[in-house]
Amino acid sequence: MIKELAKALPELDFLVLGDPEEALVELAQRIKSGRNAAGITGVFARPILPEQLSGFRVIEDLDRLEPPAWHLIGLERYQFFPHRYKARSAYPVVASRGCPWGRCVFCKGVSVASSTFYRSRSPEHLSAR
Repeated sequence: MIKELAKALPELDFLVLGDPEEALVELAQRIKSGRNAAGITGVFARPILPEQLSGFRVIEDLDRLEPPAWHLIGLERYQFFPHRYKARSAYPVVASRGCPWGRCVFCKGVSVASSTFYRSRSPEHLSAR
């Protein structure tokens, strides 16, 4: 399906499958240094080569991910939904990835969530640091 996607979207230069945090950092470092993206697990670069079609990156220990750098985002520009008018400092954080059931016939093989095992962050790593 990746080759078909690349053909349908000629403006697509890179595609990251799986957990993106480490793959994107590695990709950015390669681009900055003028090197190509060949060999980065989970990153497909144009042209899509057959040897690229086996990668899918999974971060098993989500607690090693740093929390978002909220101070760099400029949150004052964003409005909360009207029903959340009292919440002034609540921000979305993904606490888990994967599928805890892994047996739903209707989404097996379709969803990224169903293609990896269930992993979650510990409560200590969910708050802003």
